[in-house]
Amino acid sequence: MDYILWALVVLFVIWEFYAHFIAHNRKAHTLSNRISALEKRYPKTRVLVAVVLLVLALHLIVNWI
Repeated sequence: MDYILWALVVLFVIWEFYAHFIAHNRKAHTLSNRISALEKRYPKTRVLVAVVLLVLALHLIVNWI
């Protein structure tokens, strides 16, 4: 299962890199643009996003949870 999560993280990073730096796609429906828009509209979601990313990182790096 961890390999699937690592693959999703890698695919996300590759897609974001491509969309922002190669395709110069600033307003497209990338995940980072959607998260940014969500955080601007609902500032409290910033905490939720941070917690989710922290839990994912802890799980993948140190096998916590």
